Amino acid sequence: MDDGGGPNTARRRAGRHAAVDEVGGDLAKVRVRTAIARTALWCGRVLLAASVVLVVVCRATRDTWADGPFDDAGFAAHGIPSLTMVVLFVTALTAPLTLLPVGSAVLVRVEKGGLTVPTVLGRRSVPCARARGRVLTLPGGGFGLSLLVVSGPRGRWVVVGSSSVWGAEDSARPLSTAHRAHPAIGWLVLAVCVVATSAIHTAGGVAAGVY
Repeated sequence: MDDGGGPNTARRRAGRHAAVDEVGGDLAKVRVRTAIARTALWCGRVLLAASVVLVVVCRATRDTWADGPFDDAGFAAHGIPSLTMVVLFVTALTAPLTLLPVGSAVLVRVEKGGLTVPTVLGRRSVPCARARGRVLTLPGGGFGLSLLVVSGPRGRWVVVGSSSVWGAEDSARPLSTAHRAHPAIGWLVLAVCVVATSAIHTAGGVAAGVY
């Protein structure tokens, strides 16, 4: 019988401490992932706002830089159009994440029978009872990225993203009806994103008066 100070008690205490440390470590990781996801949302909002402001400023000040000087590529060598086009490029590159209802799995919440996902343009909710999920894998699977496209009634839909790099568990696990989309769909989505990136960047340049 253990007297309270024997090896069995020591092992139990060590086990409890290890379990507490493991839980504490997991909570710390969740906090870090949550903070990064929320920061990314705000960065997306700032990026969209900055793009609009720069396009307006660039267009309004066109008379000050339109006559040159120009660089070797024929573009105006002026800070305003240069900065505008750089920001527009980043905006176009991240447009699928900022303009579409895309959110991080670590921010997903189930509230009042609905799946709520914070996105750059606001919260998007889909009723869980009638929701359907389909896992979309992009070509190459960079950074272990996994996308769950959740669709509901009346055309409601949202994309929940997670990455194995962060070890993030899929918060949309209650959607047991999720299926894996055909690999060709991933290629199609990637092709559409590439075309959209070029189109948005070009349209922004035209609106800013650079093209």
